[in-house]
Amino acid sequence: MNVSKFVSNSTHFLICFVALLILRIIQYHMGQDVLSIERICRTLNKATCRLLKGGIIHLDDVGGALEFKKIQNKKGKLVDTLVFSNEDEIAMDFRKIQNTFGSNFNNIYLRQELFNRLLKNMSI
Repeated sequence: MNVSKFVSNSTHFLICFVALLILRIIQYHMGQDVLSIERICRTLNKATCRLLKGGIIHLDDVGGALEFKKIQNKKGKLVDTLVFSNEDEIAMDFRKIQNTFGSNFNNIYLRQELFNRLLKNMSI
């Protein structure tokens, strides 16, 4: 067997495993507000961060998808309808993820040192 192919496959497996582990940790900590992996990935993919001149970090506002209204079914579980609400699903999901980890990063400009301190203070 080719050693470089083995290392490449092992590395790919490790990256996928760690990504799944991180997603499961997020879901575990969300408790009752748990989101599907697809919604977590879609929400975190919308979160962008840019490093500007002077060591300023800009975190953009997150959003972009209208949510469907929810109703309770016969079993009491909330289910989506085919009617749009006025709420932005991605923004709401991002808020849930932020609340889970005690952060509030929305459309802000921070110096890099302060940003690093805020990251260290987040609880996992």
